[in-house]
Amino acid sequence: MLFNSFPFLLFAVVVLLGIVIIKSRDYQYLFLLLASYLFYYYSSGSLFVLVIYITLLNFYCAKGIFYASSQKISKIYFIGSIVGSLFILAFFKYTNFALKTVNFIGEWFGYPPDFSL
Repeated sequence: MLFNSFPFLLFAVVVLLGIVIIKSRDYQYLFLLLASYLFYYYSSGSLFVLVIYITLLNFYCAKGIFYASSQKISKIYFIGSIVGSLFILAFFKYTNFALKTVNFIGEWFGYPPDFSL
């Protein structure tokens, strides 16, 4: 769904009307979360599972930070949240680059490139 398309305009109007109609701030947050999930699912399909994973990871790490009994435990949750999120980002952003680099170096040394996604 492109931002300059009619389906996006319709989606945006429905979401804004939903925010205006819903009076409770907690339900507005839930509505926005579900609307953003729907938007991402509509635009990316199979990668939707990653958004759910990252949301749950960060939600439970934030709960762990909030209920931690010491600052050391809250730092562990904080670092876990950052590492988990950055791992997903790095994997999907740089895997293809790393495989192309390995194939290029393999060709340079005379080995046939056989790594691919």
